[in-house]
Amino acid sequence: MAGPFEGADFEKLVPADKKLSAAWVKSLFVRGTPQIYQGKELDLIGRPVGGLCAGQLYLGGDGRLWHWDIFNQNMGTSTDGDHYAKPMTATFPLEQGFSLRVGEVTKALDKTGFKDVAFRGEYPPGSVTYREPGLPIEVQLEAFSPFIPLNTDDSSLPATVMRFSVTNTGAHALEVELTGRLENAVCLNHRTQPGVRRNQMVRGKDFSFLECSAGRKAEPTAPAQPDVVFED
Repeated sequence: MAGPFEGADFEKLVPADKKLSAAWVKSLFVRGTPQIYQGKELDLIGRPVGGLCAGQLYLGGDGRLWHWDIFNQNMGTSTDGDHYAKPMTATFPLEQGFSLRVGEVTKALDKTGFKDVAFRGEYPPGSVTYREPGLPIEVQLEAFSPFIPLNTDDSSLPATVMRFSVTNTGAHALEVELTGRLENAVCLNHRTQPGVRRNQMVRGKDFSFLECSAGRKAEPTAPAQPDVVFED
């Protein structure tokens, strides 16, 4: 249908010498510096961490997970390109979060618990750093959905990984405790229906698993009717 073509044919459209500035070409290979977001900028961050084909789950600028569009329901909000110009407001349809206890002090790992929160957006991990004046602790969160080039199986896990590192920035030993909480979200969109939510810890080799489920509420059983004596 076309051709054959020779190199000279393409020279007319894309010349080999594009007269690019040598300084500009060199700048393309200079390693950049990461951009750090703080303050009110944190409210505009929604970093996808939902896993392949697992719906839309966002990492907020302060490390909280939001949106939670993973239940095959119409959440009433789209996730199209318009949100780059007009970011959607973070919504938290279920209770989830982490907290850190240092001695007698317990702080939520978000902007309500730490005054100095910084978000560093890269790919695949999104990183959040927590610092607090007067508290000799620095906490680093790495959150991501698995992505390993050329490894299809491990890159297809419907999972969100949240990895915390705690650094003692002081001169004395400290005892810290990290606590996570997650609401049972089964039947999240059907809370008006009768039922009972159940949480169960399942432990096996090298793992602990929180199994959340829901079932119908057991119907109360009527007590047995006593004998009716009609002749004695």
